[in-house]
Amino acid sequence: KQSGNIGDSYMYGWTLSNATSTTGESDPMGNARGVILAGAATSGVNHSVYSNNTISSTSGATYCCSVFAKPSQTNYLQMYLGTGSSRFDINSWANFNLSTGAMGSVGSSVINSGIEEYPNGWYRCWFTCLSTGTGSGSNVWFVPAPSTTHGRGYSFDGTNHSIAVWGAQLEKDATSPTSFILTKKDTATRTAESVTAPLVAANAYTLYVEGRIVENDAYRIPASLSDGSSSDQIRIDHTGETLRGVVVDGTTQAVISNSNTTYPKDFKAAIAMALNDVAFSALGETQQFDAAATVPTIDELELGDGPGLTGYSPCFIKKVKVWRKRISNSELEREVGN
Repeated sequence: KQSGNIGDSYMYGWTLSNATSTTGESDPMGNARGVILAGAATSGVNHSVYSNNTISSTSGATYCCSVFAKPSQTNYLQMYLGTGSSRFDINSWANFNLSTGAMGSVGSSVINSGIEEYPNGWYRCWFTCLSTGTGSGSNVWFVPAPSTTHGRGYSFDGTNHSIAVWGAQLEKDATSPTSFILTKKDTATRTAESVTAPLVAANAYTLYVEGRIVENDAYRIPASLSDGSSSDQIRIDHTGETLRGVVVDGTTQAVISNSNTTYPKDFKAAIAMALNDVAFSALGETQQFDAAATVPTIDELELGDGPGLTGYSPCFIKKVKVWRKRISNSELEREVGN
């Protein structure tokens, strides 16, 4: 992982190309580190800011590029990755609508992309590509684009084209962005992001999770209740296009699925259980039940992963609730919004 403090008063590690910058814009964290990036009043040239740090890439590795942005004089952002030393091909780019929070057109080499809303009018914009060559150079470029269908870095008149940007980050071996770490030009390595909290044991439980699934990427767990092992769990997970409520007590006791998921997707999901009484509901669908399940031993809540299981969850968790009881079916419906 490598980030740049684009937004500091001295624009450390960034070079303007036919553009100007104004510092002091309020950023998503409530500080005044955002920058207004404005295209110069010149036609027939590219208007951008790019990283001038020497950033290495490895052929065949996955790279996720992200930045926080919001509209100023224009509503559109383009991001692309540098082609020098054949590190990334010409189709490694994406457009974003900072007014509606929607994706624009993307290059054919983009394997994943997204835009997530943040406070104060900001969005986190990102896309993922494979590197096509091993080398180093200026990898990351941002453009205040004229539209959401703008081709990669094409020249245009920069008059009245400006956006606010902050918190750029490039991550190796990531298919979606993790939380922002300010490293300036240095690199940082982290394990999968997860949070664990202790719980008092009970004979019944309810787990509720609200968030946004970013991508369809193998098998992930937004939240779980467990004893710290994979053999005693109550969890909400997603695999393929399916959200599931799962109970494991030594062996699998219940697996209740919802197969109505597309990506990206806002979701609310809850699983409630007591002895031989499991209910699961997600995405506004009717509750489903299992009448043959024993209650596992539980002493912790884990977010963003599951004990004994690999992989962080490629989703944003907005809200989690835990009850040390099996709430009623009507309460479950109210929580999930059915």
